[in-house]
Amino acid sequence: MSILIAVNREQFVLRDPDAITRVRAEIEDAARSGGRMLVIGDTADGPEVLVTPSTNVRIDILPLDSPDPGTSDHRDDRDEIVFVDFDEY
Repeated sequence: MSILIAVNREQFVLRDPDAITRVRAEIEDAARSGGRMLVIGDTADGPEVLVTPSTNVRIDILPLDSPDPGTSDHRDDRDEIVFVDFDEY
């Protein structure tokens, strides 16, 4: 499962199930506690965003993509964060 997290105007795609669970819980905790900086991703050097009770956060589950025949399965890439820039499309 992959999710798309939108925090205000920034968007992040997470694929690692442990990171998804952690980030969802941390967003909720930050909003309830009055706000704090959160690392989005599964590494300590990932991007940080400020989440407060007034921060717009949306989490969408992305559809599963089946790999095309003849292409390699990029399971090693599942822990990476992908920044989505819809202005390019």
